[in-house]
Amino acid sequence: WRWHVVPLVEEKIFFIESARTKPTFGEARIIQVADLDEVPLILPGLTNGLRRTLNSAFSRFGIRPRVIAEIDSTAALGGAVHDGMGATLNAWAAIARQPDAASRYRLTELDGITRRNSLCCLSEDELSMAARGARLALIDCVRELTDEGRWFATTSIIHEA
Repeated sequence: WRWHVVPLVEEKIFFIESARTKPTFGEARIIQVADLDEVPLILPGLTNGLRRTLNSAFSRFGIRPRVIAEIDSTAALGGAVHDGMGATLNAWAAIARQPDAASRYRLTELDGITRRNSLCCLSEDELSMAARGARLALIDCVRELTDEGRWFATTSIIHEA
C-alpha cells in the first residue's frame, strides 16, 4: 500500500492550567520554552507524537522538563489539570470538548511550538469513490473551521482541493 499524507492544520501549543489555581506566569499571554524549567508538568507518554515534539523543543533549549505524571487520555489529562494536580502543554482542542472549558482552564501560549495535524490515507488510485468523497469532505470541513476561526489557535496548511 502507498500512503498519501495531506497536511491540514498547525495548532498552537499552550501551557494549560486550572483556572482555580494561582497563575504560574501571572498575566503573561506568551511564554518561552525556557520559562518551563522546573515547572511541574503532566505530559503525554513518551510514544505520543506531541511529547516527541515537546521533548525536541526542550532539548533545543537545554531544558529538562519536570514531568510529575504521564497521561495519554485527553479526558483524564483535562480532569487532572482542572483538579489542580499540575499543568500540561497541549493544543486547545485537547480540552475544548468540555462545554465550560474556557472557564475551567487558563491558557498561556508557548511561543514557537506548534503541532501539525495531517490526514493520512491510501493513495488516490487505491481509494474507493466513497473514500475519496469522505477525504474531500473532511478537508473541506477542516478548511471551513480554520478559515472561519471556529477551530481556535490553528492555521490551515491545506494545499490541495
